[in-house]
Amino acid sequence: MTEAVVNAADQATGTYAIVVTHAALPGVLVGARRGSPLVLGIGPNEFFLASDISPIIPYTDQVIFLEDGDVITVTPTSYQIYNNKRAVERPVKKAHYNPEEAEKGNFPHFMLKEIHEQPIRAAEVIKRCLKPNLGIAEFEELSLSPVQLRKIKRLLLVGCGTSWHAALTGEYTIESLALLPVEVENASEMRYRQRLYEKGTVVMAISQSGETADTLAAVRVAKAQGLRTLALVNVPGSTIARESDAEIYMRAGPEIGVASTKAMGMQLLILTLLGLTLARLRETIPLNKARHLARQLQRIPDQIQRILEDSEHIKRLAEKYMNYGNFLYLGRQYNYPIALEGAFKTKGNLIHPCRRLSLSRNETWANRINNSRVSHSHNCSSRQCLRKKILTTSQK
Repeated sequence: MTEAVVNAADQATGTYAIVVTHAALPGVLVGARRGSPLVLGIGPNEFFLASDISPIIPYTDQVIFLEDGDVITVTPTSYQIYNNKRAVERPVKKAHYNPEEAEKGNFPHFMLKEIHEQPIRAAEVIKRCLKPNLGIAEFEELSLSPVQLRKIKRLLLVGCGTSWHAALTGEYTIESLALLPVEVENASEMRYRQRLYEKGTVVMAISQSGETADTLAAVRVAKAQGLRTLALVNVPGSTIARESDAEIYMRAGPEIGVASTKAMGMQLLILTLLGLTLARLRETIPLNKARHLARQLQRIPDQIQRILEDSEHIKRLAEKYMNYGNFLYLGRQYNYPIALEGAFKTKGNLIHPCRRLSLSRNETWANRINNSRVSHSHNCSSRQCLRKKILTTSQK
């Protein structure tokens, strides 16, 4: 069966992650991946194959992230990985997730649970990374030295969907703090452009899963042109993290809800911490201002918590407006990408047309609405939340 899967994979085009079983071969699984993720979980006398680690962690924290072109054969007692028809070894890594993080707990669904996790996640990142007396952040897994960070001439942020909106906000933040040229590219478009990149440009790929196909393609485009790449991801060992020159982990914990919530919060926080660090390295803000900003950042978890404690008021507002047929999100500068994300979330979770507008400096909202110049307004059906399926073979 392994040979059949290898031959089929050689002829297949596009992206896939598959697991094959056969009635005549009970207890044998053959998996293959190209472009899409596939993870092997290694337990005592059992193995698991899944699309990511979240369904595996209740059973084991020992995992192997398969690479593009890998084919794996799993039996109840062993596994073997092949690439280009040759046996290969892949490193076993420890998944740093608590199994309880993948459970709903007392919440009715994962999205609400993940919204309420934001204060503690933000507090953990700030405690781990922020050095308030120095006015900088230190990311323990970041392999770029202060000298290398200081030499960045231009920062190109790439992402899709929510990560793209976070990048747009990060553009404002990093430019204003570090006075560093920052651009944002929608990852799905970057791969099709024939553009020249300035020497000293660093491409920062933002992806919760670390497997977003267009963002991964953007990383490969950047590396093919000799650019240094930096990944901001939530899943250690993901493809984007592995293929980038350096990485920063969001440490948001598993995000199982379809609509991203806490991951975007962590993206915004880390981009701000990065902007503050670059500002101090480039000496664009004095130490006393950096310390003041660091103290303000330390207050964020409590501020988020206070908002969540007012959830009954938020619920009443939702009930008040739930039957309205259209929503208009308004924002300027830092809040413009947040308006984009608000419209994105409303369309993703409801079946409502939404509009989002940016306002020019000398324009009034009344004139803008009267002119009816609305960007990208359309109906969007809500997505169904698909549960991840897990295949397992065991001696039990």
